[in-house]
Amino acid sequence: MCLCRLVDFPMTKNYGWKIFDKHSDGKLYGFWRGGVFPVNCWLIAKPALIATSQTAKLYTAGFHLYASREDARKANYSKSTIRKVKFKDIITTGLQGSHRVIVAKKLLVIPNTKKVRKS
Repeated sequence: MCLCRLVDFPMTKNYGWKIFDKHSDGKLYGFWRGGVFPVNCWLIAKPALIATSQTAKLYTAGFHLYASREDARKANYSKSTIRKVKFKDIITTGLQGSHRVIVAKKLLVIPNTKKVRKS
């Protein structure tokens, strides 16, 4: 995923939402770039410059996550898994389509705390 354009918006929390593909092995794979995302482990992005798709403005790449669960749900066209994630060190913020996205240097996938009902 790359941002369409850079836009500032207020951030009041240190978490957001990320879309993953969940495979039969139970692991979470990055929806846009692939690769396994371990749970409960801080990951650090590799810096590189990328351009926005609409305005061609450069920004440093990082982990892209949605600012709200609602933004993630609206952007989840394939009905993949949406998980809550923590982040540190915001690089920039912007829009992917009309959805608010945070680009962060560090990301942690929060363990799923939903209780599974026993049949």
